[in-house]
Amino acid sequence: MNEASVAKNPVANSKAFEKYRALIKKALPHLEKYQACEPDEDTLSIITNLYKSIKDQPSIVSLPNRLKSMSENCVSLLDDE
Repeated sequence: MNEASVAKNPVANSKAFEKYRALIKKALPHLEKYQACEPDEDTLSIITNLYKSIKDQPSIVSLPNRLKSMSENCVSLLDDE
């Protein structure tokens, strides 16, 4: 994306952004599941920043509800003693 921006090539920039967006969309469900089961301010910040980077404001707004829903299905592999 950076090279396309420097070259001022809107077509290449658009294609690069779409590839970037696809990769982010692939990673976000994993980050969200982690956040739902192991809440962490750093992970939440990463998730929010990734949504901002792909200009997906509706997903940021609906994130708390998704995390709450996913947190009900968390499994712990280690027993607390």
